[in-house]
Amino acid sequence: MMRFTIACCLAAALGATGCTTDNTGDEPDSSLQVDADVPDVDGGPGTDGSVSSDGGTSIPPATITPGAADRFLFVGTVLTPTGPMAGEVLVEGVRITCVAASCSAMPGATGATVVRTSGVISPGLVETHNHGLFNIFDEADWNPGRFYQNHNNWTSDTRYGQVVDAKQYLNGEGSPVDFTCELDKYAEVKALISGTTSYLLAPGAQEPACYDSVIRTIDTQRNDLGFDRIRTSISVPDNAGAVSVCNGFTAGTTTSYVVHVGEGVDGTALNEFATLSGRNGGCLLSPHTTIVHGTAFGMPQFTQMAMSGMRLVWSPKSNLFLYDGAAKLDLAIAAGVSVIALGPDWSLGGSINLLDELRTADMVDTMRLGNILTPRRLYDMVTIDAARALSLEAEVGSLAVGKRADIALYAADPADPYTAMLGQRPQTVELVMVDGRVLYGDRALKAAGPAAPGCEDIDICGVPKFLCIAETSTLNKLNQTFAEVVTALNGAMQAYDAMFPAQAPMFPLAPLTRCN
Repeated sequence: MMRFTIACCLAAALGATGCTTDNTGDEPDSSLQVDADVPDVDGGPGTDGSVSSDGGTSIPPATITPGAADRFLFVGTVLTPTGPMAGEVLVEGVRITCVAASCSAMPGATGATVVRTSGVISPGLVETHNHGLFNIFDEADWNPGRFYQNHNNWTSDTRYGQVVDAKQYLNGEGSPVDFTCELDKYAEVKALISGTTSYLLAPGAQEPACYDSVIRTIDTQRNDLGFDRIRTSISVPDNAGAVSVCNGFTAGTTTSYVVHVGEGVDGTALNEFATLSGRNGGCLLSPHTTIVHGTAFGMPQFTQMAMSGMRLVWSPKSNLFLYDGAAKLDLAIAAGVSVIALGPDWSLGGSINLLDELRTADMVDTMRLGNILTPRRLYDMVTIDAARALSLEAEVGSLAVGKRADIALYAADPADPYTAMLGQRPQTVELVMVDGRVLYGDRALKAAGPAAPGCEDIDICGVPKFLCIAETSTLNKLNQTFAEVVTALNGAMQAYDAMFPAQAPMFPLAPLTRCN
């Protein structure tokens, strides 16, 4: 069966395990095997300290000239809204103050810390869909070995229920322990090392003070922007809920409503769009509404979305893992849906980070969509279009004067930067800045990190890096290092396993990244 064979090839290419036959009983058709060519990265440093980008291109290491701690001048190939440009980006405090061929005439450039890259300078990536508190798990913890028809089918799986119980216990939901901050920080670091600077966590009612201590948990009050106008829902709201959301649209207190709809491949999933459309006179058919998944949708649903100015978040890896299906972007684009973003969903069957999701999207485009997505379009789906999906394009998603200083440097070939971005991995991320703070990068650039309380060394797939997540405050575990986060979570998971020896263990933590 073609559906199954392609899904297994994708899963195998992306390192998934346990791919078995579809529960419909159809056997794979060996004549339809697909040899998925995954853009890969060498992942190791060259003899001169360089790192191989995709295609084997050797990119010389970035260099630093230390200067002011609150002003940075980045020099290299800048991925601007209009395309690549050899130039500079100046950061002063939390804002970008210059994007030009040269920023030397700006007073803030004098005495700034200068970072030069032979790769590319990109805006930080934006994740539009991630249930991050589950990201201590992956397919080694739950892999049902079958496909489902809709999102109601798999939640009753015994092992999945055990994973949820463990997450809730560690998250302090009716338990005597509370590792919420560690769960969140682990998820934030997983995103950070890929160059992601903002992500939508869907945290529910909880907003501990440790959220947003690494990257922006962008749908919380603690997102550094000074406002939170994003509402999220994992299901279609009832009529009262729709009234509340739409009142927020009118008042301007909700500019983006992100809701799971159409997750699955059957009529039950498809009918969710009609239910959404009928709520409160159809007020949710709005340019403020962003649909997550839409896997079951056809041309009628995408046409209505386009007519209403709605946005779409695509999570192909997760949808293939659960349903052997992904949203039909060919139909969405043909219907006129203009804003489409990528979101990994979670690492429990989804992608481990947004760079991995980019590779999945590229392969699905090749195998199922007929190569309708250019490398530039894919890149926009994790930068400016992702920001548009959350109505935050005025603040993040591109390198422009006045925007927040969320920046990532990649060892990507500037001769073909958008194609090169499809092969990037955490080990080829040279530096990441969030809101003017350098938090991750090559160890040779460690001087760019904050002086207090300092940064810790970390190894990513054999490449020496630094990571700066600890703060000086001792409140709300903000002074935790990443090593302390990992130790706390591993200890908590081992203790949990000791309480439930009859079930498969939760320990150890899912890996921070994959190196192959």
